[in-house]
Amino acid sequence: MKHLILCTMFVAAALSHAQTTTDSTTVRRDTTVRTVPPVVTPTPAPAQQVFNPDQMNRDAYFGVGAQLGASTGGGISMRYTMPNRIGTELTFWYLTLGSDRAMYNIGAEFQYKLDNSADSRVYAIGGVGYYGESLTKDSVSNSNTLTGPFRFGVGLGYEWSISRAAMINVEGVLTIFSDKTVLPLPQMGFVYYFR
Repeated sequence: MKHLILCTMFVAAALSHAQTTTDSTTVRRDTTVRTVPPVVTPTPAPAQQVFNPDQMNRDAYFGVGAQLGASTGGGISMRYTMPNRIGTELTFWYLTLGSDRAMYNIGAEFQYKLDNSADSRVYAIGGVGYYGESLTKDSVSNSNTLTGPFRFGVGLGYEWSISRAAMINVEGVLTIFSDKTVLPLPQMGFVYYFR
């Protein structure tokens, strides 16, 4: 279509030039010559995907990462954040140390977003965890040598973004052990959200 318009304009200009009797390089008397700048229309740039902070309140997100903590689990974590400000996180780990020792844990954490901005958020947490260490000595297996394997924790967390999809979090959790020990414990983690 553009080529057709350009060809039509070229033919029209050639015909109008052929019909003039005077030389086109000479200027007629009593005529003002004005130069007209070309008209340039900007071409819109391709749309870029920009992160909208309200997007986390409208859409659900799934993330994977790692967490280091002694209250609601440590190890590989999977997080699901729902649009109604509620999120859940499952964490687990299993590590063998030689043929006679193993350490493991599993935990669940429930989160409620108190604040949500483009690059950070504050959330309340509550969660549970089960930690274990098993030893095998002289073919006798001891299932769990920890005195307080079950843990319950409540606290606050703060998460900030280091890129569009990756976030780092720090949590302060008041932890109640099954042997009635109460300790304030820190937790930290990394989550990559699939947006």
